[in-house]
Amino acid sequence: MTALLKVGLMGYGFAGETFHAPVIEHCGSAEVSAIATGKPERAQADYPKATIVEDFDALLALAEGGIAEIVSAQQEMVAEAPAPRG
Repeated sequence: MTALLKVGLMGYGFAGETFHAPVIEHCGSAEVSAIATGKPERAQADYPKATIVEDFDALLALAEGGIAEIVSAQQEMVAEAPAPRG
């Protein structure tokens, strides 16, 4: 059996919770092994086996040959996005 790729997820806001983490878990070859978030209770409840840390530096300190997926949709970025055409 092939070992699962251990993924560290940076951010557990809307995108992390509803898209990134579920896709990682359901792809069959990876697992969410760590999450950096300011909302640790929610992340730990959803992924009880994951290590929950406070910031990116702590997430990088856990890296053992895995990857870190960066999830960031800060309000400033959203506000500056161009309006859709149509």
